[in-house]
Amino acid sequence: MLNDLLEAIVKLANRANAPTGIVRKRGEDYFVRNENGKIVTLEGEPPIANKTAFSVADIVSMCIVEDGGHRELVYSRRGVVSLRNGTDHRERDTLHLMPSPQMQAVAELQAKAQAMDQRALLWALRHTFRDCLGKAGNLVDSLRKMQWTASSTTDAAVFRGKQSYGSAIASEVKGIENVPEYVTLQIPMFAAYFRSVQDVEFILDPDEGTKTFKFLPVPGAIESAWAGAEDDLGAAIHANLRTQGAESVAVYFGEPES
Repeated sequence: MLNDLLEAIVKLANRANAPTGIVRKRGEDYFVRNENGKIVTLEGEPPIANKTAFSVADIVSMCIVEDGGHRELVYSRRGVVSLRNGTDHRERDTLHLMPSPQMQAVAELQAKAQAMDQRALLWALRHTFRDCLGKAGNLVDSLRKMQWTASSTTDAAVFRGKQSYGSAIASEVKGIENVPEYVTLQIPMFAAYFRSVQDVEFILDPDEGTKTFKFLPVPGAIESAWAGAEDDLGAAIHANLRTQGAESVAVYFGEPES
């Protein structure tokens, strides 16, 4: 019983020395009132200011403002973050980057792995990937000229462009010899604010039985393209820092911790 009484006295003493009840807040300074009615000021961390940049040059300029504090840039495929910790403020400015519509379409092709008929494939190439065909040669014209036909045969061999069906009927594709098995598209990686174009290799595989195509990025092609885009972004950051005479600013790859 005596121990319980002593414990209660200690708790009351601790409570008397602790500020209680926030009266109001100004910036990051907290004004609290203790049990005697006295207002006590508690100093908190300075607020974080958040701004949005719209180019690599913008985010670098935001970062290199001289304020005597720590400065760093952190980048990834999601964008660039400028972190500045001054004596009386903290700033976190961001250049947001998103995948381009073309890159989103590439990711969807890989995720779904669905066959497309000739019309759908031509539409994708002429619409979604219209500006990506610099290394694809005459792919669109070759696909337009392809014709699926059926003929009688006793040949049981199976090869690209001709597939046997028992020993009676074969499905043939005229013009398949002009269509490459592998196609390289030049994909813009980001929707806006930074331009990086990367080669993405696709396999183009016709199925004579269903008269459809498998059009898929080869394994590793997407991640390789993103790695190239991140390299371009890092190089652009360092180039802008050199231009503005701020090579001392730390640059990191990854996601900021806070």
